[in-house]
Amino acid sequence: MNLTVLKGIKECLTLSGARANRGVKPTKEDLGIIENAAVVFDEKIRWVGQERELPKEFSNEMQIDLKGAVVLPGLIDCHTHIVFAGDRSHEYAMRAERKSYRDIADAGGGILSTVKATREATFDELFSLSRTRVLESMSRGITTLEIKSGYGLTVDDEIKILKVIKKLKEELPLTIIPTFLGAHAIPPEFKNNREKYIQILCENLIPQVAKEKLATFCDIFIEKNYFTPDEGKQILEIAVRHGLKIKIHAEQLSNFGGASLAAKMGAISADHLEHLSDTDLASLKKSGVIGVLLPGAAFFLGTAYPPARKFIDHGLPIALSTDWNPGTCMTGNLMLISTIACSQMKMTVPEVITAITFNAAQALSLTNHGFLEQGTRADLAIFGSPSYECLPYHFSVNQISSVFIAGKMIRRENTWETS
Repeated sequence: MNLTVLKGIKECLTLSGARANRGVKPTKEDLGIIENAAVVFDEKIRWVGQERELPKEFSNEMQIDLKGAVVLPGLIDCHTHIVFAGDRSHEYAMRAERKSYRDIADAGGGILSTVKATREATFDELFSLSRTRVLESMSRGITTLEIKSGYGLTVDDEIKILKVIKKLKEELPLTIIPTFLGAHAIPPEFKNNREKYIQILCENLIPQVAKEKLATFCDIFIEKNYFTPDEGKQILEIAVRHGLKIKIHAEQLSNFGGASLAAKMGAISADHLEHLSDTDLASLKKSGVIGVLLPGAAFFLGTAYPPARKFIDHGLPIALSTDWNPGTCMTGNLMLISTIACSQMKMTVPEVITAITFNAAQALSLTNHGFLEQGTRADLAIFGSPSYECLPYHFSVNQISSVFIAGKMIRRENTWETS
């Protein structure tokens, strides 16, 4: 690949300080802002600095004048559930009418309604639906995307979802990290025999997922009426034995032991954390677990937000993600999530920028994403904005002007190149 030189950059955020500080308590200085910058790259970053210091050896390379744009590392959405079929808008309307969870369940709603629709969908139907969602994410500057299974809950349907994710990964240019979430809920056919479903997870699904290399992570929903910490330990020990890394949905609806399990088992991340205790906060910090906060779900449901300010001030690295899913957060707009984090969780702009770049990469065990320096992958999100501070501020529009993935321009204005 030939070299490309981007010039005319008003602000280039390298996240060099965030990397040096491992994403803990990020400040404006940690954003590594280079003003009047230039970036040189092929598949990887070859040089970044002030334009006036651009080495002469690059003077004959292809140059693009960005005319005052803001450049960030490609954005990272580190927690999504976007492979699903069906529509749950009626549930949202019922919530707006103050109907209870039981009312919604009695009307056929809830997670199992998505399971039913996803089971009924063909592979091609799921792929088409999911591809559209991934393209929407890419249009917003997301160059790395985690995608979970979890709406199949049978051997065949979970494998179907993971193979959809595999095909998305093969056919689209962004980095996709697949996560196995077979322990999302107890399927209805095992309502009175949960031990049998856990046996299927441990003896059939996890070994097959690992053998076919269909997932990097194994996730589990630790919560009342879903999976207990003891069940989680049983399932995750099998996952680790088969070479999968661990994530845990923890303390979303109550303090139920998910975060403690994450700390004890060396999980890469603990996600949600709305009801995290002080003891668990200390354990997560000590164990090096990344806290992934999903304020879009609280916004959508009208519930309490995770205490992000407390987590950050105590030194827990925080990532943000959309939690894009059909039941509790139907959006892939990561910048909207950043706005919510600033306005409702009292995070600063440098904190949210770090949370959707460097710390989000850490939540996926990615060491070459989320910051810009010589040798890192050339994933770039280019915003036609006067300053990086505008990104969460002007939340009503998509401010992306261009996107590069591994050095290749895949979006410029409203045009696409996906192969």
